[in-house]
Amino acid sequence: MRYLTILLTVVVLAFTLAAEEKKPKVAVMEMHDLSGKLTKTMLETATEVLRSELVASNRFVVISKERQRKETVKEAKKESWKECYDQSCRIELGQALSADSILSTTITFFGGSYTITAELVDLAKEATVAGAKAQFDGSEKELGRAITEITARLAGKETQPAVVTPTVVSTPSAGKSVEARAEELYNKGRDLEAADRERALELYRDVMELVPVGSRYHERAKERVTKLTAGPTVREGNYDVVGYNPNGTHYKGSLTIKKQGDLYYVTWYIANNTFNGKGHLKGNILTIDWGEPDPVIYTVQENGVLKGTWAKGAGSETLTPK
Repeated sequence: MRYLTILLTVVVLAFTLAAEEKKPKVAVMEMHDLSGKLTKTMLETATEVLRSELVASNRFVVISKERQRKETVKEAKKESWKECYDQSCRIELGQALSADSILSTTITFFGGSYTITAELVDLAKEATVAGAKAQFDGSEKELGRAITEITARLAGKETQPAVVTPTVVSTPSAGKSVEARAEELYNKGRDLEAADRERALELYRDVMELVPVGSRYHERAKERVTKLTAGPTVREGNYDVVGYNPNGTHYKGSLTIKKQGDLYYVTWYIANNTFNGKGHLKGNILTIDWGEPDPVIYTVQENGVLKGTWAKGAGSETLTPK
């Protein structure tokens, strides 16, 4: 009887080990956000959630993040790991890890909703053998739900796809709803431009994805994006000057700016004195040498006004286009 018990234990253990051996060893690659709308922290957290879900499915052997990093930070791969989104590059990394498969996930935004797509690539075949996708609304909670959904599909478990409410509701008055939503996003972008330029750009780009090319708000948003990304310019012509000397006394006058090639030529008319200088624009900073040890450094504002300091910041002045 004791012999039979031992034999049964050995048989069960053998079947268990055999089952374990059948589980594909998977290297989970960092998520690639093609929408450009999700934060790095959110993507890193989502990748870890995906790892956990795959382990919990009991369908895969998931290579640990620590081992994955150790294997991929070898000298030949130090610079390529975090930017390796091409499939051939990822296959190479998976082979370096002795994985059976790699799991690549991408996130896209289209039609007012996000989609996460997963592809399981068999390294021996160098071909996709399984895939799944799910929609979500861009929130962390919904992304977590979408990850659970695609993991279940990859593991061969049936799941009902969740209904995601897109940004635009499909109704008989959808055209009006789209226009109203575009107007809302556009106006919010205008309000944020001064305080948060990057967020304003995101909103304008959302508008451009939301409404048709050539429509009113698409063209308005496109104009704002062009203006915000074009870089600052210094207007040639006459300016009013208001400034303070290092000793605190106030002065007023006028100034002219002329551009020749890459150089900006400046002439000040302050009281009965004339000063001349020249310099370059780099980014939104105009630096003018005017014969003194320290230059005048102006910051170009979006409205064309130049705010400057001189004498190592002890003096200041504002130039307003006439």
